[in-house]
Amino acid sequence: MRSRIGICVGMLFLSFAGCSSTNTSSPPNDAGSQTPTLPTVEKAPWVTFQSSEGKFVVSFPFEPVEKESTTPAGFTKRQVRAVLHNGQLVYSVQYATGPPPEDVRQMLTQAQAGMIQAQRGTLLREDEIRLGDWYGRAFSFSFESNNQPGLLHTRIYSVEDRVFILMVGGSPEYTSESDAERFFKSFSL
Repeated sequence: MRSRIGICVGMLFLSFAGCSSTNTSSPPNDAGSQTPTLPTVEKAPWVTFQSSEGKFVVSFPFEPVEKESTTPAGFTKRQVRAVLHNGQLVYSVQYATGPPPEDVRQMLTQAQAGMIQAQRGTLLREDEIRLGDWYGRAFSFSFESNNQPGLLHTRIYSVEDRVFILMVGGSPEYTSESDAERFFKSFSL
């Protein structure tokens, strides 16, 4: 059962790593600007998204897009994300259903290690967290992708038969820890 949960978490993360510039929204740049405008996420009209299937509510800085698929292990995986600045900044909630792990804390620790290892990342900070009665992990790590630096702020929760992964990441110049915290704090079951 543990390996099935590990596969589930790995598949969730890999869908983040494969983000593309399709279905993106971006705040407009100033007319004639040659360089991208940093996101004004704090000034954006944050959009509340409610998932009846996932039984959660979360706010995104821009309109999110929802996708559903099935993992090779047979888990149903759903992802809701807002991709900004042509993939330079991603806000994402992913979740999958499956049997609950025998040892939640161990699964969360292994999921964190696997995500960081998959990106050959460097852990910047980590904490055990809770969402009500449910255990979670909060961590941030840096990584390189296509010779470009990246930064990812993550929360993972195990809730009954669901695993939730919340992520804010992308280019460090666009990834704000305060905006990520606003996103994470908006998440509720």
